[in-house]
Amino acid sequence: MDCATITSVYTQGCLYRLSAIISQCAVLLTIGTLCVSLIQILGIVFSHMLAKSIRKLKTQKLVEEEERRRQFYEQVLSSRVETPKQDIAYTVQESEA
Repeated sequence: MDCATITSVYTQGCLYRLSAIISQCAVLLTIGTLCVSLIQILGIVFSHMLAKSIRKLKTQKLVEEEERRRQFYEQVLSSRVETPKQDIAYTVQESEA
């Protein structure tokens, strides 16, 4: 292509055409932006709820383990207290000598 044979020359810039397209589609662009924002906010809320649930479950497990440990220690201590040692006296009944 030679520069002398080009018949079409752009007389309007891109900015004018782009601003016309944006002004025509402003409502659609706004609705799309709001939908994406709403989805992002829902993602944040659900991730917070999931983290809270996981944290609660972990805490509940730790509390249950501590409760089982405490009950075990109480059983061990109570079994030691319930059986006091008594002195046994051995006497010789008969001599086998």
